[in-house]
Amino acid sequence: MIALAASRLANRNRLECLALYALLQGVPLYSGVALMIMLINASEFADQRYGAAIFIAMTSTLHALVNPWLGPKFPHFFRHSHEPLFADPALSFAEKVSRWLAQPKTALQLLTNLLLLSTLAVGVASIRRCTRSRAAHLWQFPDCCNETPAGATSRNLKPLRVVG
Repeated sequence: MIALAASRLANRNRLECLALYALLQGVPLYSGVALMIMLINASEFADQRYGAAIFIAMTSTLHALVNPWLGPKFPHFFRHSHEPLFADPALSFAEKVSRWLAQPKTALQLLTNLLLLSTLAVGVASIRRCTRSRAAHLWQFPDCCNETPAGATSRNLKPLRVVG
């Protein structure tokens, strides 16, 4: 009976550890990566429905699985992301979060993520609007330049006349 209760507590602690790594470290980090990918307009990623959400969920989960496993084995490589506090079985979930937030490096990390994500969001919003308006312009006036409109395929594209 005691072994069953201990295994439940160990499983709960593992789940809490994975959730903390994924939500507090993985999601902000990979949201920034997703915004950077959208900023360079990678069509495989940016044009897919829920592409960014799937990317963030998968990479955050992988981050949460790998970090507690490799962090203690390679402390030099994981010194910025490994947090032994997340795996402490003596602390509750709320205590883990409050102690993590009380650390001085955490405030710097959160502020850095906030500034990075804000800057990238402004860049993505302004560049995406510009490329959409340019694509609309090219569809309306196909003779103005020799470029192919964004999203054009060989099936829906009329041949352009080259003005020379």
